[in-house]
Amino acid sequence: MTTKLASIFLFTAALGLSSCGKKEIETRTEVVAPLSQENPIITGTEVAPTKALKSNFKELKENPRAVYQITLAESALKQTFLLTVAEVSGPPTPTGHALANKIVFFEKKGGSLFMFESLDGKLSSSSVETRVLLAEFPIVKEANGRVTFDFKKGMKLVFEKRSMFISDARKPDAGDTVYKITDSYIKTVELRGKYIFIDQIVRIDSQASMTAPASNFSRQIKYTLSTYKKNPNFKPKESNGQKKVGYFEVHPVLEAGSGKSTVNVMKFDTSKPVVYHVSPNVPADYIDAVNDGILYWNKVFKKDVMKVETLPKGVSVHEPNYNIVQWLHWDTAGFAYANMMADPLTGETLQSHVYMTSVFGNGGYRRAKIYLQRYKAMAKTKAEEEHSHGLKIAGFESAHVCGFTYDKAMHDLEGIVKEIEKDGETSEEEKEKIFKRFAQDYVRQVVAHEVGHTLGLRHNFAGSLKTNIDPRLFDTVSKVYFLSGELIPGMIPGGTVMDYTPSMFSAMIGAHIRLERPGLSYDQQAIEFGYTDKKASKIAFDTFCTDTHRGKGLYQDCKVWDQFANPITGASFDLNNAVPFRAFSLANGYAFLDPNHKDEEAIDLSNMERIAKLKLDPRKDAQKLLKDNLVPLMAMTTEKAQFIDIRNDYDVIGSLEEDEYLEKTRAFQADSIQKNGGLAKLFISPLMVEENKVQMAEQLATEFSKQFDKLYKEATAEEKEAVNKKMATYFEAFEKEVTAQMLKHLNGHSFAMKEEGFGKAVAQVADALLFTESDKIVGTSSNGTIVKEYLFQHEKAGIDLRAEAAKLAGKDFFPFSPSYMRGQSKLTKELKAKHKATVDTILAETSEDDLSDELFDWLVFEKKRLSPLR
Repeated sequence: MTTKLASIFLFTAALGLSSCGKKEIETRTEVVAPLSQENPIITGTEVAPTKALKSNFKELKENPRAVYQITLAESALKQTFLLTVAEVSGPPTPTGHALANKIVFFEKKGGSLFMFESLDGKLSSSSVETRVLLAEFPIVKEANGRVTFDFKKGMKLVFEKRSMFISDARKPDAGDTVYKITDSYIKTVELRGKYIFIDQIVRIDSQASMTAPASNFSRQIKYTLSTYKKNPNFKPKESNGQKKVGYFEVHPVLEAGSGKSTVNVMKFDTSKPVVYHVSPNVPADYIDAVNDGILYWNKVFKKDVMKVETLPKGVSVHEPNYNIVQWLHWDTAGFAYANMMADPLTGETLQSHVYMTSVFGNGGYRRAKIYLQRYKAMAKTKAEEEHSHGLKIAGFESAHVCGFTYDKAMHDLEGIVKEIEKDGETSEEEKEKIFKRFAQDYVRQVVAHEVGHTLGLRHNFAGSLKTNIDPRLFDTVSKVYFLSGELIPGMIPGGTVMDYTPSMFSAMIGAHIRLERPGLSYDQQAIEFGYTDKKASKIAFDTFCTDTHRGKGLYQDCKVWDQFANPITGASFDLNNAVPFRAFSLANGYAFLDPNHKDEEAIDLSNMERIAKLKLDPRKDAQKLLKDNLVPLMAMTTEKAQFIDIRNDYDVIGSLEEDEYLEKTRAFQADSIQKNGGLAKLFISPLMVEENKVQMAEQLATEFSKQFDKLYKEATAEEKEAVNKKMATYFEAFEKEVTAQMLKHLNGHSFAMKEEGFGKAVAQVADALLFTESDKIVGTSSNGTIVKEYLFQHEKAGIDLRAEAAKLAGKDFFPFSPSYMRGQSKLTKELKAKHKATVDTILAETSEDDLSDELFDWLVFEKKRLSPLR
């Protein structure tokens, strides 16, 4: 256990104790007068030491722990209580976590007050009586039917147990993990309505583990005690085992006698409003966005269930009777999260918290600035616009949505898009409006996502499969939204707010919320399952995949940050746009050349000095480009690839179903690849050589030059010359790096579908990479043959580019089809003959032993390099 303890539950170690006394159930009575402000059967007061010294020195001297005392009415001994526990971490950024609730009762014996855990729902058999002791508190005073006990002394151990259960990923917990409290301080003991609230600061010992040393650290622990009684208006919903729909759950409840285990989902009682209190520190620019994200769920419920209020002054996180959205000023967090606590027997959510970090607002604002720059840099020419005109959005063909025809929509969209390409016509005021709106929409989606968790919903990473945005129109659609804040009528950005989507899709989902469009399809289905009596089998669910599916890594359409309805199309989109986007990143690195650019920190360097000092790393850039864009698409083309959207068509897949399932998978792969241009276009054409340039690298250089000129028209001739010189060196190195690394990836790959003409494309690339000569001379043989170094000779970081090219020519990409290698062997023989002809010319009228050292070394390495050509 490290100092960043994820979840902590306080109290002494649970002990199974045999008992000869009365059965536990006989010691409890029906609740008649529950704990409340009017019936304070549990009270506690923090007594300031200075006040105690002045008013009652004798009492403090005889009872030095008076400041930690809690008083319990003897009538409370006949009740059960719900104990809630939450922990708040210490520096550098305090955040909180709720822990598993417990139902407890108290019993007085001798000079101690004992707290036991109720075993309702904990026993598979009640034939043998047992008890679970949680804590022993010394009694310090008994008078007038009330027992005063030392709370601090009883709190000496810490238990860790999660507040939420996930039945498809975890086994039922056998118990709690115990840690030792070394020091503690009681900050507050207050009766708040029907709760006794205890706020304690502790130091905890953590034992050494395989990954972390022993440590001692501070935590804030917040407890509440309230009379336990099942809510008669709440109807539990049994989990369906995370099939088709995902809910967080409470820990399994056992039926004594049968041993049957029931797992209930976590959900609110919606017979009354679910009120969320928003912390008052939310920046004014984001208050509406936060509120909209909460109230989105009323669209999903199709009635007013959610209400929003401001958190009262003096109330903090994990204090009783509040569902809180807490804004955290934390610009580098990179995350938001939600946390809930529930009735352990029924699953009724009793309290929830959303921690919303400022990174989504501030990060969204910065992202919007980058989008604006990228749109300007990558604006299409008139010819490119005409080429793309006429494309349609899936689901919109021949459709009239609110009287808005597709052709009219596209005409209007193009008019809006052209505005972005008019240099200097977007005022600073308009830019600010665009940036804030994007950031606010991003916040709307994130808040809706986190509140969805508190309603019980788990992630659904298949949400992107429900968008009807055609990738060919994404640039236009996103520009229209970005500039105007509007969405095309009928456009669906995704199927749920519970997915992790790229920032533009997230912001468009936020716009969907802002524009008060209907709840997204999966969200409605999930709420219908959890909050009605309808069985899962009666609901037509969208495809569902959550963290458990994603963790197994089986499904190519169960990923985070993906986009578009077809995962292969989405990955192809990413690969096709990887070079232009990388070009923009490179061009944006020279943002200081824009006279309107403002540095976040003062930099005392001239532009020429900054150009010289700008760090570029073509090898890392090539690695990242391929890892992020090539590798995911390759994974979707293998025989091992599976797609959960297809898998969900089958309840089970056994020997009877596996052939059909495989056939559907292969058909989907083949059709998707063909629609995106084919294997050769996607994987081989980027390596084609034209005019001695590898096309992927040449495209990067061309895109950079075009974007740089659009962004920095006011750069001086001297600055442009310095940039051109620096970038020429970069592009030369990048060409070799990206080619060598892409060849390496391809040589470790095989495809699940065969494509005619693929082998010829491979041979063409191999030929050019192997035999294109440079102007650099290696040496001259004795017969006068001049040997030149090959243009693409590159050997770095353990990769020999031309050796990989030779392997590519002889690579069996289709192991299931021997005829591929039959055809490929003919082509590789031609390449081998070409190499042999070169060697024969060099050795004409001489022998290898007579070659110069330079030529001999060259020849030996060439033979080895080209040995894969059989």
